[in-house]
Amino acid sequence: MRPRGITWSKVAQWLWVLSGPTPNEMTERLLSKPFHRKEILKPTHRPPFILLEILRRDISKVKTLEMLISYTRDHVLNLVDTPRSSVPKDQAITSAVFKGTSESDDASSLRKNQRRTITKSEKFGIEENAFAILISRLLYQTRRIWPSAMVDIAHLIVRYMQSSSVTNVSPLNPPLFIRFCKMNNYFLRLLALPSSIEPMQSMAYNWEAQKLLLELAGQFDPPLRLDQASYRAVVQVLAATKKSRRESRSMTFRNRSWPPWRVEQDGMDAQRSQEEDFSRVISAIMRSRESGYTQDDQLSIFGGVDTDGTPTIHTRKLLKSRSLDSSTRARDNHDDEGRVWAARIEATRDVYEGWGAFSEFCKKGGRPTISMCLAMFQKINYESKRSALQLDLHVPPGDAREVYPVSDDNFSEFYKSRLQPPTIQNLYQEMRAAGIVPSGRCLRFLLQHARTVDEGLGYLLDSGIHERVVAYLANGGESQIPPDVVAQVSIPILADFISLICRFAPRLKKISFDTELEMAEDFRSPTKRNSSPARSETWTIREARAIQHSHPRDPLTHAAFLLKSWRPKFRPAWYALLKCLARKDIVMVRNLVTDSSRTCDNHELAWRVTRAVLEDFHSCDLELDPEGFRLVCQTFAKYAEAAFNESQRHREGLIETSQIIKAECAKLTNGGVEVPSKVNTRLRYIVEGAHLHAYVRAMGLIGDHAAITSLLEWMVRNHEELDAIASLAANGQRMLRQTIVAIKAFCDISEHAVATAQPLVEQVESWGGWPGEEEVEYYLNRGHDQVQGAGAEPDDDEKDD
Repeated sequence: MRPRGITWSKVAQWLWVLSGPTPNEMTERLLSKPFHRKEILKPTHRPPFILLEILRRDISKVKTLEMLISYTRDHVLNLVDTPRSSVPKDQAITSAVFKGTSESDDASSLRKNQRRTITKSEKFGIEENAFAILISRLLYQTRRIWPSAMVDIAHLIVRYMQSSSVTNVSPLNPPLFIRFCKMNNYFLRLLALPSSIEPMQSMAYNWEAQKLLLELAGQFDPPLRLDQASYRAVVQVLAATKKSRRESRSMTFRNRSWPPWRVEQDGMDAQRSQEEDFSRVISAIMRSRESGYTQDDQLSIFGGVDTDGTPTIHTRKLLKSRSLDSSTRARDNHDDEGRVWAARIEATRDVYEGWGAFSEFCKKGGRPTISMCLAMFQKINYESKRSALQLDLHVPPGDAREVYPVSDDNFSEFYKSRLQPPTIQNLYQEMRAAGIVPSGRCLRFLLQHARTVDEGLGYLLDSGIHERVVAYLANGGESQIPPDVVAQVSIPILADFISLICRFAPRLKKISFDTELEMAEDFRSPTKRNSSPARSETWTIREARAIQHSHPRDPLTHAAFLLKSWRPKFRPAWYALLKCLARKDIVMVRNLVTDSSRTCDNHELAWRVTRAVLEDFHSCDLELDPEGFRLVCQTFAKYAEAAFNESQRHREGLIETSQIIKAECAKLTNGGVEVPSKVNTRLRYIVEGAHLHAYVRAMGLIGDHAAITSLLEWMVRNHEELDAIASLAANGQRMLRQTIVAIKAFCDISEHAVATAQPLVEQVESWGGWPGEEEVEYYLNRGHDQVQGAGAEPDDDEKDD
């Protein structure tokens, strides 16, 4: 017996919507496609469970998610439009955290005004539990593909809670107050979870969304209360958010010895209290303690204060929420001390300080944990990187992974030997001798930084993965992945392994005026490469794809084989191969580089294989994000630069295939025009200067000034959002300026292009005006290679899709 009001026609419509092959198709059917070509599914015939069912699937396209958020706004919550919100800038912690449950007169009057503006005609077609599930699934999707939309979801939460209290007499009655407190605390915890795309930079959106709920808590009467988990969620977001200028500056005026006490620069510093140097993390922890809660010592150490009150180095750190239930607490108690000491190791400036903390724990009779070993692995690795590249660091300590040079000028050789940490290999042997098995983030870090493929395979064997599974990863096999392989190898581990083998792809190494091949001799497969001459003049996409699908013979072939076999929906796995193909010195076929006249053919083949990989990528229902777009642009630009003085065939092929780049750019920029949307967020992606520069360079090398001008017009329309995004990265403004310099460099050969581009650039004051000749000359000589520099955001070992 069917419920009253439910007809078989409606049920058939619901089945038609939910029978779509993909979430994108389901969304199109739900919103606009006709049913039986006659009847459109009316809003009143769309119950919330259909939307919830669609959101259970992994949505792959940002446009689809934008449509679902708008649908939730218009048809589920029946909300009116609100003004656009810009990308958040760094702000002080909201008064809701500092003042606890207190409320100012301004907040009280604001609440009354808001209540007067909401009409009683706003009725929601969804009850509170279903609404909580809906928001939870929307936030899950935004964390996967569209982090900036978290702010829009927070606006929906605010409007729902404000409207739900309209018919209630102020102050809130006890049952409603309890329900609102639970709801607010639940959403605050969800908003602390990091996104899969640029999780460190995306934390600015997490913080902006959390601030909306914190401000909302103070607008009710009585103000909503935050529980312990909510305070922790706020502290976690602040710990991962970019440090303010004051916080970064305070780290530069620290004693070089340990503990790093503040060095007073003048009389004003002497009069300033220690509390004035506290970070926002410590300030939030203090507010939590004032409310009667305790917070993890680990968060306090990353915030800049140790458990005994001595200072540490305020370090940006991405920490995921952990459940506070009794079962989880009992299970994690044995590792709590290890996490605290791992934080002490990380919250240091150089490898000596980190090793000192590690050694101190061992001297006290402690047994190192895997989290402590990972922290020490990171310190040793980045010290090796700094010393090998002789990096001149310009970032305050704690702002990036790079470590500072050790301060040992006054140390004797004997004392230096005592402070000297072991190598990664020796530390790993000690870890294994202690019975610690590599797993999780530690295993991933070891794979990412293994010296050889064999070493990486050894890490996998030590982690407990079966020998047959490791053999499949090393040498391939049948086209269908065996079930036991799928069960034992997670997709993030697969991505790291693909990145590892791609590091050993053959490359060109220039020595004086001679050129030789630096081949990957340690690769597992003993089969030699196919050395038959390549017919570059007749290469097709099908032939390029054959390289991917043949039996693995070299790192590139094997990486493509694994991707084709697994078909992962984890973009970093695909980007590992795209990054390798984008390298200027990568060797596709030996014969194409031993003959200097055919170097361009080598780059052409890399571009053709990239196109083939991109087809497989799209066949998995995936979209390129800005980082993947940058890699594809770099491969295209590499080929375009080599083909500058080559045959007409190369130039025609470049112009023809440039449509691929333009199509991907249109996806990132809404087709280059501002599309009216009921979602507040204007940009669908976190587009940085490095991504824009890669596209400008690719189009500039083929002389497509119209494409550059179109992008510049889009940049001018969205300059506020682009500037705010640039402020989230240490080198963001520099890379944005480099994009402007590249536009001038490539447009200079056309008077019309300059006449169009220059007025556009000069409209935006923050871009520094039209570049001068010196900037262009520097860029053409060397600047275009400096896409990434020291002082980048910290590497994220914890992101997981």
